[in-house]
Amino acid sequence: MMNKNILKKTRKKLTTINTLVVGIIFILFTIFIYQYFYNLTYKSIDNELYIQSKKFTHDINRGSLGFNRELPPDTVLRGTMIYISKNGELLKSFPENMPNYIRPFSFSEDLKDGIVTYKYNGHSFRQIKINYNLYTIEIIKIVDTEEMLLNQLKFVLIISIILASITVYFISKFLTKKSLKPIEESWKNQELFVQDASHELRTPLTIIFSKIESIIKRPKNSVEEEMNNLVIVMKEVRRLSKLVSDLLKLTKEDAIITINKSKTNIIDVIGDILIQYEDICQLQSKNLKFNYHLKDQSIYTDKEKLKQILIILIDNAIKYTKEDDYIIVRLFEEGSNIKIEVEDSGIGIKEEELPLIFNRFYRASSHRESNKDGSGIGLSIAKILIGNLNGKIAVSSKYKKGSIFSIYIPKK
Repeated sequence: MMNKNILKKTRKKLTTINTLVVGIIFILFTIFIYQYFYNLTYKSIDNELYIQSKKFTHDINRGSLGFNRELPPDTVLRGTMIYISKNGELLKSFPENMPNYIRPFSFSEDLKDGIVTYKYNGHSFRQIKINYNLYTIEIIKIVDTEEMLLNQLKFVLIISIILASITVYFISKFLTKKSLKPIEESWKNQELFVQDASHELRTPLTIIFSKIESIIKRPKNSVEEEMNNLVIVMKEVRRLSKLVSDLLKLTKEDAIITINKSKTNIIDVIGDILIQYEDICQLQSKNLKFNYHLKDQSIYTDKEKLKQILIILIDNAIKYTKEDDYIIVRLFEEGSNIKIEVEDSGIGIKEEELPLIFNRFYRASSHRESNKDGSGIGLSIAKILIGNLNGKIAVSSKYKKGSIFSIYIPKK
């Protein structure tokens, strides 16, 4: 329950962080867009207002404002109002018949010098106000259309931010869940591994404990009388020792990958391994064969890890075969790989169980029925080792007819 809560909190935290980060970036981007179009919209208007104000300051310097005549048509911009006052008294306005509800002159006292935008009576205005030699020059342009377009842009950007934030939230939630899935599966596998390992360790420990307890209850018995119990204890101790060794090997290969590759003669490696099993096969009346077809016997790989893989496969083949059965190791080239097959005519594996045999502690039903000792870790170790060598493993089997394990190891 605690693990689920941790994963749930992590997903929630990552989703929130991702949404906030992307949201802030998007907000900054939309502010930049709005500011860019705002400046672009008013740049030409401000230039016009500034040029017009320069004309009037130039006329003031020349003393030719022309208060008693109309300004030439090219002097006044379309949609523009001009107010010229001196010491707060309005001297001239253009056009003279401008309605008060659009721009009363009394409103000018509240406006700052320079270029400003403001609203009055439902209209939007852009104004430049300059104080020059006791004169105040105000040039005002109606910008209702520009403000309407900017407001529409603002509305679109705000809606975009909201929709984008919602979209980012769900995408972030989906991606976070997907990215944490391997961790969650690894966590579950770890829990199952601990449970299975505990179960496998508990069985021999229980047997050892019960047999020792039985011996202690009969302190007067001789060693010979308790020999049967001692043999069972020794057998379980060996089983326990092998299980612990396999667990350590599995943990080591799964956690820290140390590859020591070198040029190796593959024939010599397999030959050395098969020599170790010749006597066992002779005693058990089993046929052990080795066939190979190679142009180049050299392979660049980790010799020790390759040995471990082959020992696991050959040991299983011998373990799950009967008298007069055969074990054949084949070796040949296939593209850029060396293919090694370990075939046996043993008890085989049921088709529906083939996808499960590389799971930790899994033992096929045919293997359990054979009453052979085993922990179900060997093939898991072999698969990890092959993965560390950048190789692949495949299996084909027919129940009660035998199995073929094929491994592919890169030559270089």
